[in-house]
Parts: sequence; structure tokens; C-alpha cells
Amino acid sequence: MWRKKAELKPLLYALLIFAGFIIVCKVLSYKIMFQITPSLPKGIYWIDHPNSIEKGMICVFDIPHNVYGLMKTRGWLPEHFRFYLSKPLVAKQGDIIEVSANGLYINGKYFGPVKQYDSQGLPLPRIYRKYILMQWEYFFASSYTNSFDSRYFGTVRKENIRWVEKPLLVFSSN
Repeated sequence: MWRKKAELKPLLYALLIFAGFIIVCKVLSYKIMFQITPSLPKGIYWIDHPNSIEKGMICVFDIPHNVYGLMKTRGWLPEHFRFYLSKPLVAKQGDIIEVSANGLYINGKYFGPVKQYDSQGLPLPRIYRKYILMQWEYFFASSYTNSFDSRYFGTVRKENIRWVEKPLLVFSSN
């Protein structure tokens, strides 16, 4: 009988460690996010609610309604997961945005190309126009050439921004 208790001790410790690991993972799931697309360096990011939103910050926001269906039908959204977009903030209130076939310009400075087709050869949304960002409007874009960002879906309102994220552990860079 005494021997059986001694044999159960390692099993009990393993069970406690496993239960602790599960609890820690659950708690951290509200504070970490995994970046798996090439529009930002791949890795693990710490997420938090923003006190303020400034240029250069990486923000996590809801997928805009005007492109959700397109992203779903092209297989860009994994099944059975809640998915958000993470992009660097490049412009906010008062900045001048120009999206055209010639490229994306922010305050008159060239930022990058605006592609007509995605990597599958399918047409991308074209929202060619020039405008000044209003209060609580934000424009997100990555320097990654194939990034699906505000140049294809437009501005993001403040109420759609969930978190800001900071890299914890980066595995690769663009």
C-alpha cells in the first residue's frame, strides 16, 4: 500500500504542473498574440489597451466589414478562429492620404505600391482617392509589398481598434 502512494506522487506532480501550465496559458491568451503573416515580423507580441494611439504603433483592429467577405472567400481567414488585423499606424487626423494606381502617398511622400491584383492573380479593391484624415480616423499600412492594409480597405475608426501590440519574441523579420 505504501509503495502505491509513492508511485502516485510523480503522477500527481505531473498533473499539477500540467494544470498550472493550462491555467497560465489561458490567462496569457488575453495578453499575447501570435503574428504569423509576413506583413510584420513573425513572433509573439504583448497586447494591451492603448492610452493613446500614435504613429508607428502596431495596432490590432477588427477586420473592416467592406473586405471581410473578400478575405473569407479567398481563404485568408483561418476557420474556427477569431481573427484581427495587426498593422503599423502610418497616418492619423490631419494627414493627407492619396491612394492611386501610382502608389500610396502620405503627406505627399511615397510610401509604397498599390497593387491591382493579389498573389493569386485576383483583383484587389480599388479605393483610389485623395483625402485628409478626420478625427478618430486611422490609416494602417505595412512596408511589406503584399500587405493587405488600409490602401485596400480605407481608414479604421478608433472604436474598431482593440489593442496595441509590442514584440516580445520575434522569430523573423520582413
